[in-house]
Amino acid sequence: MSPSTLIPRRLLAGCAALALLLSGCNIISGNKTVSVQGRRITSASLSQVREGRTTSDWLEAAFGAPTSRKAFTRDGAQGEIWRYEYRRSESSSGELLFLYDGWQHKEETTTTCFEVVDGKVTRYWTEKSP
Repeated sequence: MSPSTLIPRRLLAGCAALALLLSGCNIISGNKTVSVQGRRITSASLSQVREGRTTSDWLEAAFGAPTSRKAFTRDGAQGEIWRYEYRRSESSSGELLFLYDGWQHKEETTTTCFEVVDGKVTRYWTEKSP
């Protein structure tokens, strides 16, 4: 096969591939879904919290009602752990020429906890899971 006949065949194959892509056939498709639950508390928001000074009223005004509250007693002092949970999940799928069918799911959970004693934040922390 001479180089002069090879070029028209490549051109023909390229044109055929382009025609398939432009014909509306289900050659490539994809779908992405994002779901968010709860309230995300950013590091900028946390920088405003002062242990021993920030009140539970301020927490609720700034972040809303916590996802959960759990009472505790330690060294005779009674308090609560306020938990704010945030969950973001992302699912995506794709298909290519019916030869590849892929699916991916990613979930991120962040829980910010505040220890509240006598109406004031005594400490706080953040727990993350990939």
